[in-house]
Amino acid sequence: MSWTQGALRWPASAASLHTRARGVLGQLPAAQSSAAGRLQELAARAQYRRHPLSEAAAGLASLRAELNRLLVTGRCLTVTPYQHGVGQQQGNQCHLSAPKAVATLVAKLQDGADPRLPAGQLHALAWLVTGHSADDLAQQLAVLCALLPLPEWCATLRRLTAHNDTMNQ
Repeated sequence: MSWTQGALRWPASAASLHTRARGVLGQLPAAQSSAAGRLQELAARAQYRRHPLSEAAAGLASLRAELNRLLVTGRCLTVTPYQHGVGQQQGNQCHLSAPKAVATLVAKLQDGADPRLPAGQLHALAWLVTGHSADDLAQQLAVLCALLPLPEWCATLRRLTAHNDTMNQ
């Protein structure tokens, strides 16, 4: 089978539809220009004042755009006392000191084998969540996980609130 080139031919029914549609569509520009002219005349009479909340809304929209930009390029590094080699076991509870957490984060940021290692100028935001007891820490994490559900924090919260019986483990 070989390809051949030829002129495009409309069937008779399609040609008659095209002719009738062209007749109707030919009338539209005149109707559109008169409608556009009427709208232009009315535009001078319509005065829309900015709402007092418009500036606040514009500010929030710019903050949202900035947040979206940061979410695309940001990295989240977390340290919990339950990570291997990070926390200190005392009895049946794990503890994490602030210097140990900072040292762990520094090691993560200098890990050359990590393919997702951030490069270039970095800005950091650090949150240290503490509690005097496991229950206090669980309450603090419950509030934060509802707003910012970081997987490591949620896992720590589940670990703190789980009943430590064999069936739950």
